[in-house]
Amino acid sequence: MSNWQRYTEYKQSLSPLMRTLLQTGELVVIVVVVLTLFSALVGTSSATLTLQDDSLVLSSGDDLSVEVAYGDIQSVTLEEVPDSFGTCVDGKEGRSYAYGVWQSDTWGEYILAAKTNLTQVIVVRTEEQTVVFNYESDDVTAQLYDYFLEMATE
Repeated sequence: MSNWQRYTEYKQSLSPLMRTLLQTGELVVIVVVVLTLFSALVGTSSATLTLQDDSLVLSSGDDLSVEVAYGDIQSVTLEEVPDSFGTCVDGKEGRSYAYGVWQSDTWGEYILAAKTNLTQVIVVRTEEQTVVFNYESDDVTAQLYDYFLEMATE
């Protein structure tokens, strides 16, 4: 039995209150990862993350602000990075990162926060926006995607 299966069984054996507390802890881990990702890509100490009752807000000193309402998420997919992220509409691209508002044939107009040397991204779609990001490595990005799927099924 894998560690993930053992963990899932363990969670099911907990009381409802303990499961809620554990899920809150898992959400805190996601928030820390997203904040770390955003801060590393933006490269500014003024990057902030605000958890609201109904949404997650990322912002930076570069006037980039992204709000994703939890209830508005329509899909989360793990995708291969196309040959190009497209055209930067409002953002920045360095040797190893790209972020901001971008336009491409693949995703239309979207918010990007990605390391450019990776081959996979997580794509979060709502009716109004698409957010594309990756983290640290392709393996970690895939693990984050699996974790989002697990959270979505609970």
